[in-house]
This record gives sequence, C-alpha cells and structure tokens, in this order.
Amino acid sequence: MSRLRVPAGARWSCQASGFCCRMFALGPLDDETVARLEALDPARWWPAAAAGPLTVERPGPDGRPARFLRKVDGACLFLGEDHRCAIHARFGEAAKPPFCRDYPVYVVQDGPDSYAAVPRADCLGLHASFDAGADFADEALAQLRRPGGRQVSRYLPERVPLWGEHALSGADWLAFEDEALGALRGADAQPGALVALVRDRLATRFDLELPSPSPARARLAARAVTAGARMVLDGALESPGGVRGFEVAFSRALLDRLRAADADADPPPLGRRSRAWFGLVIRSTLLGKLFRPLGSPAAGLGLALVGIRVAALGQPLDADGLVVGEAVGRAYAA
Repeated sequence: MSRLRVPAGARWSCQASGFCCRMFALGPLDDETVARLEALDPARWWPAAAAGPLTVERPGPDGRPARFLRKVDGACLFLGEDHRCAIHARFGEAAKPPFCRDYPVYVVQDGPDSYAAVPRADCLGLHASFDAGADFADEALAQLRRPGGRQVSRYLPERVPLWGEHALSGADWLAFEDEALGALRGADAQPGALVALVRDRLATRFDLELPSPSPARARLAARAVTAGARMVLDGALESPGGVRGFEVAFSRALLDRLRAADADADPPPLGRRSRAWFGLVIRSTLLGKLFRPLGSPAAGLGLALVGIRVAALGQPLDADGLVVGEAVGRAYAA
C-alpha cells in the first residue's frame, strides 16, 4: 500500500462499552462466516448459543433475505456480562465476523494505490479516548496488515455531485479534499463555521456561485430529518419484532432528544474540546467519503450538522455558556 491517510491527530482505544454489540445490525453474514462460527461449536461452551439459533434471517441492505447474528435482549448473543465478546475471549480476534474485527475503523480506497481510514463516530468509546487514546494510524495500519485482510470500500468516481447540476471530476474532488482537510486541521471553530470554510474554499477554487446560506431553511431541514428519525424509532418500538432489552431504553431516550430538537431555538455553542471532537467528525466525513450513501459531500456535511445540533441540545454548560464534557460525544454516537 503506497499511501494511507488518516485524520490528523485522531486517537482511539477500545473502551469495552459493548455499545457496538448492541446498537447495530450484526450482519449480513456470508456462508463462509456462518460456517466458521458453527465450527466453533458455541452451543457447547456458551449458554446463549445453546438456547437458540446463531443467526436470524431478515432483509439485508439490498432487500434480499440475509442472515444476521441473533440478539438476546437487544445485544449480540455472544456479548458477555463484562461487555466483551465471548468469541474473542475464547478464540481470539481472528475468529470474529469480519465486521466485528473491522469496527470502528472504516477504510476506503480512493485511488489506484491510495487509501483513507477514519474512526467511526458511532463508536461510543471514540469520544472517551479522544484525548489519550492510541494513535489511530497505528490501529488502521494493523488492521490493513493483519492476516486475512479487512473489508475495504471503494470510492473511485468519475464525477462527484455537489448540488443541482454542479459536479466535479473525481480527480478534482480529491485534490480539493486534500486542500480542505489541510485548512480544517488547524481551525478552531464551531461546526457550522468549519462547513462554511469548506464551502468558501470550494467556491474560490472552482469559481462557483453558491446559494446564500439560510439559517431558517437549515432549521426546517433539520426538523424534517429528526421527524423522519422519530417515525423510524416509533415504528421500531411498536413493532412486535422490533427493539428488545437495552435497545428499548436507548430508543426512548433518543426519541426524547429528537423531540427536543424540534424546537426553533438553536443549541448553545460548543466548548473547546467539543469543537475539536466535532472537527474530527467533519474531517472524517470528507476523508472517509462518509457522505457517499447520501450522494454528495454537501449532503453528508449537512447531516453531520443535524446530528451535532441534536447532540448539543440539553447538554451541560460551562460558566461561559458553552457545551462541555464528553456527554455531547456520547449523544452524537447515539
């Protein structure tokens, strides 16, 4: 691998919270992974595996039937009382399904010999290790070099949509991305100002006339997104086959936060640490191409701002009225 880029200054260490074993779809599992798990004969040494099937079948990301690890009270059946994986403890990391081994490192190939790796902000332990965790670059390299490799996404577009009919070539976008990340690295500003910095650099670099920002329109868009999320959570709580155990309390708490986000008032500004944390989120959105499922960098950054708005509401404030502490990171992960 000739080039691996990671967000400057990123740090991460596992905090053994078990959150990743609860609040995620544990699959899809391919036939080879299922066969390897069955070969471990877990029913012999793990009670939850003896009490039911290892997998359940439901629609996968493409709508076709797929297999997922079974959950018990909202958690992976292999999650122990110590919040650690029973497979990992007994057989080592290599025995786990690929998506478990990879988390929370997300790797994307964005050139013939170019890769980017970012930490996923939905890892509950990322904010807790933000200051004193291990160098994220070391973790990313270790994953990429391990026997058997890891899952790598690919982002090699000929055209990157911006908005409307505006688009850049893939090569132009990657060159601009490096410039934008360099500008963001040393910026100490509120998240909205960081996104504005990217926007202004884009307009200057490519001589684009961008529509003027509209805070009122942004609030309406945020309310539309949170309303959609509430509908999903309401449906999950009411469905006979929906959330269970830990997921119920989690979903109800998140619903309360989403309802609060419907208010017209903007959240208070962020303190220094919170600004740095969300600066990492914004840089990771760009570098990791996390905007890809939404179609454009603008949509990805916009959704990040919605999440930041929701996370900042109702958080503790310091004497200057700024959001402080790690709670905002936990709220964003949720």
